[in-house]
Amino acid sequence: MTIYVAALGGSDWANDDVLYAADLNDTFTRAARLLVGSIYTGTGYDTTSGGTATNTHSIALSAATLDGANYVVVNMNLQANCTASTSTSGTASTTVTVKRQETGSGAGFTTVISNVVSGAGAVDNSGQNHTDRGGGAIRCIVTLTANEKTNGIDIELGSASTATTGTTSSVTNKQVWFEALY
Repeated sequence: MTIYVAALGGSDWANDDVLYAADLNDTFTRAARLLVGSIYTGTGYDTTSGGTATNTHSIALSAATLDGANYVVVNMNLQANCTASTSTSGTASTTVTVKRQETGSGAGFTTVISNVVSGAGAVDNSGQNHTDRGGGAIRCIVTLTANEKTNGIDIELGSASTATTGTTSSVTNKQVWFEALY
């Protein structure tokens, strides 16, 4: 494989270079690379709570799948809901986390991001429930270590839903996908 763009991990074309189809195909394949088999639409990290709930789901990206990438972009499309009823002064919140560890290291996951994506507080006496919807898209970039490039990386997706009396909270995964940056 010959990549002809320095930003993609290759070398730049020079004046008078002959453009071969194989080189162009390799370059464009690298530029458009979405990590194969890495779209997750499951419910592994979803939470629903009338109290406190946490959940995680891990996805392994092998060194072969990373294909020399320097960064992995984690894209999360999710829905987070918190609802407080008029009969209480309770609170509810949801948090989403992304953690990482080198595949096979056993060192434990370290946090990349931890974001509160929605929250609902006490409601007024207007007779209406208060609902806060958050989420949408969350995107974070993980800089790969030399060992992660060699051995692969495990990404742990997590959510926590916390709700006091009279409130509910939930996080629902819609789609998570990964992109490689070189």
